[in-house]
Amino acid sequence: MDSKKIKLYTRNGDRGNSTLVGGAKTKKDSLRVCTYGDIDELNSVLGIVRTKAVLAKNTALSSITASIQNDLFDLGSEIANPKINENEIISEKTIKKIEDWIDDAEEKTPPITNFVLPGGTEINSFLHLARTVCRRAERSLVSFRSQSNDFGIGLAYLNRLSDLLFALSRKDIFDSGEEEFFWVSSK
Repeated sequence: MDSKKIKLYTRNGDRGNSTLVGGAKTKKDSLRVCTYGDIDELNSVLGIVRTKAVLAKNTALSSITASIQNDLFDLGSEIANPKINENEIISEKTIKKIEDWIDDAEEKTPPITNFVLPGGTEINSFLHLARTVCRRAERSLVSFRSQSNDFGIGLAYLNRLSDLLFALSRKDIFDSGEEEFFWVSSK
């Protein structure tokens, strides 16, 4: 880390502007800023999951969320840098890691027989919240890509990550011994 102290306020935001990596200025409502903002929000929700996992002494979930948080910070940093056209950090190897975690979680849970609703445990609920924020970040990245045509591998990463968050939410329910909440049609 650079020992140079980063100032917390610049006053640029007071006029609706944001500074990107490298110093370029853009509007706070640009697709680029909205996209890395959604990724940052996802990272924050995963911080709650990670904290809950640490408190529950669930080292596996804590380790997985720590890895994901670092991946998301890398992805957000890349999107905040207008000089990067292709992801340099998120790779096929990173996506394979996510797929391996999904496979592991699915092996430890029964097949899905109905639509699952969030809830049953705090961790389950926060994993579902993270999943929905992940889907929003994915939609933002799709919109951003329509302008910039880059970050394709980041899109695959977010798509796979939302699947992982769902698989982990189910694994948490079964590890806790609680019952899954299922959708019941109101018709």
